[in-house]
Amino acid sequence: MSTRLYIAFMAMTGVAHAQQQKGAITQNTGGVCSQAVVAGGNVTITCQGLDESQKQILLKVPALLDQILKKQLDQKALFEKLDEVLKGQNIVLRELLTLREGAAPRVLKAEDRTAIVSELQEYKGQEYTLSSIAQDKEAFEFATAINDVLVLAGWKAKDLALGRIIQAGQPATGVELSAASAESQSGLTLMRVLHSRGVEIKGTLEPRLPANEVRIQVYSKAR
Repeated sequence: MSTRLYIAFMAMTGVAHAQQQKGAITQNTGGVCSQAVVAGGNVTITCQGLDESQKQILLKVPALLDQILKKQLDQKALFEKLDEVLKGQNIVLRELLTLREGAAPRVLKAEDRTAIVSELQEYKGQEYTLSSIAQDKEAFEFATAINDVLVLAGWKAKDLALGRIIQAGQPATGVELSAASAESQSGLTLMRVLHSRGVEIKGTLEPRLPANEVRIQVYSKAR
């Protein structure tokens, strides 16, 4: 989602007169908020991917700039201050976006599902057990997404225990894949394709597992 904020510089006739004498001035920035263009007395700031709380931050910018204009007539110093404001704003917005991404649920996009199914079909008939952490809706839904992909690839669920893992001690995070042997090609492939798509996953050896079985456990998302 893109938010465009228009700021009219109506204060101080002296600044407007100076701009008319020197012509249009263009100011470019980079980051979350970019392409701030100063020309003819108007500023346009375009910001990408903002939620409502982040928009409220931008709404405070006009008042700050108005204060700068009232106290500063020198254009060079004015735009140096404007650059400082925009840089600071981008730092705050980047932090907010990082927090939002960290809180976002794990998903497998349509193109990821197609690619994963294509690679896993080589091991059609592979048996697996799949479980997820108790009282964690996000983990339950992500485990369901993994199960959907495995079913489409022709793998066979031996046991599904979604929402039934009870942890003791230090809580685990991410996805854990276990197999009886490090030579399990189906398990290695599943771990590789999930990891390549940004899934936090680790592999463990569990000699007690049947040779033709892969165990997948979905824990809470790392924060």
